[in-house]
Amino acid sequence: MKAQRKSKQVMISTICLGAVTLWSGLAHSQMPTDIKSYAQACMNELTENGSKPITFPPVLQCADGPILPITQDSVAIPAQTSADGSMFTDTTKCDRPPLLDISSGGIGQCVPNSRLRVTQVPQTSVEAKDKPYYALLCRNYQYRSLDSQALNPEYDDVAMIVYSPLNHKTCFFQRLANTQIRDLPQEKSAFAAIEALPGKDIPSPFSSNADTFWDNPDVVKRINCARCHDANPFVRSPYAFQVTKDANKLPNRTFGEAYAIFHLDQFGAEWKKYHAYFKIEDHSYGTPGACLNCHNLGPGFSSGDFTEYSAGKLAPGQLDSTTFTLTHWMPPGANKDTWETRFRASVKAMLACNADPAKDNCKRVDLH
Repeated sequence: MKAQRKSKQVMISTICLGAVTLWSGLAHSQMPTDIKSYAQACMNELTENGSKPITFPPVLQCADGPILPITQDSVAIPAQTSADGSMFTDTTKCDRPPLLDISSGGIGQCVPNSRLRVTQVPQTSVEAKDKPYYALLCRNYQYRSLDSQALNPEYDDVAMIVYSPLNHKTCFFQRLANTQIRDLPQEKSAFAAIEALPGKDIPSPFSSNADTFWDNPDVVKRINCARCHDANPFVRSPYAFQVTKDANKLPNRTFGEAYAIFHLDQFGAEWKKYHAYFKIEDHSYGTPGACLNCHNLGPGFSSGDFTEYSAGKLAPGQLDSTTFTLTHWMPPGANKDTWETRFRASVKAMLACNADPAKDNCKRVDLH
């Protein structure tokens, strides 16, 4: 019997002053080498050559985003004071760890007090549902108490994704306190390594002083955002879903919906090999395409590690919970009695496609 469910993407696995002016001084085929040129060219795409101006806030505040909880058995581990730091070590386990490897901070995956803000911004002559979204993720890789953050908000990694539902253009921005925390050479950065990044009064990447904070596009290229963001602009995970359910909600997307990475040609083949989705037609329970009834899964992590983590394999740092819906978090509210017969074949098929995306039965569709 074919599953009778809506084909709407849900969780998977889990980022200028006044009206923006048109900028067209860079040939489309060229790779911007500095953040200002990159951001201006991105804005040109988002505004469709300036015909639909966007207004971004001039500065961004990490504190405007809710805290991403670190929980054990669904209860938040205290992280208010410096003394609470003893609760967080490289052996600490939690229910919903971040999927990105942040263990270089020395205390594993269950690091508290990161923040994620998702919001829409005004755009002229565009319906409310199509106005651009930005996700600002301020990550801690090491322990920082809420008390210390209140006095001096600092982070190890600040990332931002800007996405337009109108034309599906997506731009990635990044700043790392020290690029070596992501195994990148510091000399490729526009900045020297520092102990921490300020989380207060961050200039918008579209502002005139963006180059005082945001790194150059070559760093973004080397990070290769498409490995995680392969078939979708946003990664949806139990970690992120804790704070993206209501007012901080990510946009809904349908199966196979367009997703255009800004300057993908210049980011190159290493990005393009992930920028796709698998189009297995039959989405019935028990078939290889069952997971695709709700998800766009591509040849990057979405059909690999993230699929495994959603289907019983513990993510790094994850608590081996006796609660089935914490270890098998897809679909939401999974039924232990029916899960294996309904979804295991699809999980196996997705992992096989991840290992060999060119297989005929995977039906890879490029998004570029």
